[in-house]
Amino acid sequence: MPLTDNGWEELTLDQALANEQTRFKTWLGQETDLSPHSPWGKLCMKEAQDDVDDDQQLEMVYDSGYASQADGVSLDRLASNYGLQRKLSQAAKTTLQVTGTPGYLIEADTRFYDVRWYRVFECLRYADR
Repeated sequence: MPLTDNGWEELTLDQALANEQTRFKTWLGQETDLSPHSPWGKLCMKEAQDDVDDDQQLEMVYDSGYASQADGVSLDRLASNYGLQRKLSQAAKTTLQVTGTPGYLIEADTRFYDVRWYRVFECLRYADR
């Protein structure tokens, strides 16, 4: 639905379906069968659902202009207006010391787990030390 003095008014599926049925009957004639199981009725329902999905996307774009409702990139852009910058995520790194038989080769892509099988460490390359 449109943006009003009260903010964004959400389009319901019933409203979208009524709009699409009116549109289909205008295009195809008033006698067009738009029952839920007819081909035109199914297409009409699909178009109504697409309208609701589009409306929700537009509402998210509208809401992203407000710091209290923004998230992701929109929040980053709003924060930059105030000189704030999010710390970017980085991959975790660790150094494992493996003890055992000298000369044993640990293949690349070998995975190591902690005692609780919680953390996964992956050997990406062989370091000759």
